[in-house]
Amino acid sequence: SGEIVLDLSEQDFHVYDNGTEQKIDHFDLGGDALSLAFVVETSSHIEALLPAVRRAGIVASQTVMGPTAEAAVIGFDDSVDVVRKFTTDPDLIEGSIKALRMGTSSVRVYDAMSRGVSLLEERPVSRRRILVVVAEALDKGSESKLGEVLRKAELANVTIYSLGLSTTAAELRAKPSQTRP
Repeated sequence: SGEIVLDLSEQDFHVYDNGTEQKIDHFDLGGDALSLAFVVETSSHIEALLPAVRRAGIVASQTVMGPTAEAAVIGFDDSVDVVRKFTTDPDLIEGSIKALRMGTSSVRVYDAMSRGVSLLEERPVSRRRILVVVAEALDKGSESKLGEVLRKAELANVTIYSLGLSTTAAELRAKPSQTRP
């Protein structure tokens, strides 16, 4: 009748392959507790966008985390720094994102992703492991290779979401330079 059905259980589903019913190994309604690692670029390339990234901390902490999640914050430029270890306190996550400071011009995004996956690997397997990457697409200076990071994430059952930052948008938002005529 077009209404959402919210009370389904595993017994309500039957999966068939070539006419043979298959055993359902895992049934998930999406309510598993989350372990989130926020990986946020702080390089000078995104200087004009960093205030907006800082303000987005409230969205990450109050909306994405929810009541049962835990999160960590990693900032990166030419170094990769765990700004906040895993906590269930959304205010600490929001404060950590708000406190991010602009760094140098290097962008070690693959190393930061690798560090995030490593942190998530240590979380209990019963939790959904999520890596949220807020960065531009360009990597400069990482020792890790993208393929290695993606394989490591796959083996650790880590889902990766990325929010792309545009250096072009950053340049357009930057304050005009003071030049003499």
